[in-house]
Amino acid sequence: MRKTPRFFSSRLDPVERRVYRAAVVFFLGVFCAVVWPAYSWFSGAEPRPLGIPLSFFYVIVIILLSFVALLLLFVWEGNRREPDEPGTQGEG
Repeated sequence: MRKTPRFFSSRLDPVERRVYRAAVVFFLGVFCAVVWPAYSWFSGAEPRPLGIPLSFFYVIVIILLSFVALLLLFVWEGNRREPDEPGTQGEG
């Protein structure tokens, strides 16, 4: 039997809902930040932070922020996992 992913479960508590909604909003913001027209604000070659063009630096920063957000979500979910869920090691 196929389980419904926890993200789509109707049994989420209010804290989980808030965290998942914040993650969705963040990644929608990331998407909007790397497409036109937001990207065009940073599409120039000058200034050169860390010796690379601003447009390249901007994308690197967005990717690093996305990585940190996913890492935090992963750690948060791991800390909230219940012992009887699949993928956790039981005692004994």
